Amino acid sequence: MASSLLFPALRGAGALTAALGLLSSRPAHGFDRRHYRPGSFGGRAYMAVSCDSLQIATGRNKAAGPRTRYLMKEDVDFVAILQGSDTFGLLSHPVMLNLTRRFGDVVYLEKGTEILCQGTINRSMFVLGSGQLSVHVDGHQAATLSPGALFGEMGLLFCEVPIATVKVASDVACLLEISHERAMALSHLSPDFLESLQLLANSDEVRAVLQRTLGQTPLLSSCSCDFIVDLASKLDFVTKAKGTCLLPSGSGEEDAMFFVESGEIELSSEKGFIATLVAGDFLDLSTVFSAQLDPTATAKQDLILWRLSRENCLDLSEQYPEEIVALRFAIAEQMDSSTISEVLDE
Repeated sequence: MASSLLFPALRGAGALTAALGLLSSRPAHGFDRRHYRPGSFGGRAYMAVSCDSLQIATGRNKAAGPRTRYLMKEDVDFVAILQGSDTFGLLSHPVMLNLTRRFGDVVYLEKGTEILCQGTINRSMFVLGSGQLSVHVDGHQAATLSPGALFGEMGLLFCEVPIATVKVASDVACLLEISHERAMALSHLSPDFLESLQLLANSDEVRAVLQRTLGQTPLLSSCSCDFIVDLASKLDFVTKAKGTCLLPSGSGEEDAMFFVESGEIELSSEKGFIATLVAGDFLDLSTVFSAQLDPTATAKQDLILWRLSRENCLDLSEQYPEEIVALRFAIAEQMDSSTISEVLDE
């Protein structure tokens, strides 16, 4: 079979069913419905279906209506591409295979498709396997991306807002998409991959984004720029799976602080519910322990947290005593003191 087969003209609501029907009236060997993975590219929805090495990609342009659909097979070695990257190059081969085959989606996009849109939130990393992409800033082309390019990495950690639009410039481009959700799932299974995410989190680019995020947080609105820069440099990247008990009693984290990047935390005690913390909230355990609530924090969703250890918190307290006191006071107010009082009164 040729390395690349294109069959356009699979159109209409039954196109995907018809395409699978061409293969067999029964599920093809190796077909797994878990491989249906919806994605979004600049307002255009695409779906990649894995059936062994066969890829079926469908798309719809909201502005122009139905697009041509393709049934394609192409050999792109995404493992080799990622092995050449600074962030993921040290992953073991089994983890690489998991990342590219189970936790990533291979998609084929036609010319003009927007992958990233300037000013629109992105939550995925992309690896270009074949084809050419163009980069546009404020409507003007600024660069061209060739096979082997990685972009959107910070979308694995943040709700990244791209400063440029990336479009398909060739007739067709083949990309690997790794979404934030799938990256988090793999990080809970693979210490090697979690280490790669931590390496990414320690990069200058990510720390710069973290500084901007903290600077826009209402709780830090009265803090100096120097404090925010130092705070961002001392935060540790942490992920927790849904259902994980973060802070059981006696964990030794009584003076730690956490900034919630994404997900939800439920804070409770033997006396009852205390609060739910969401993205943008701070959790200051000293406030809760000082209230003698003996708390437990549970991940209601997969979490990304930025942790300020006891040691780093003490360092900041020595350099910025007034700002740390003000921050802790603001966190205590945010955690709904009336709820804490009700629990203590029971």
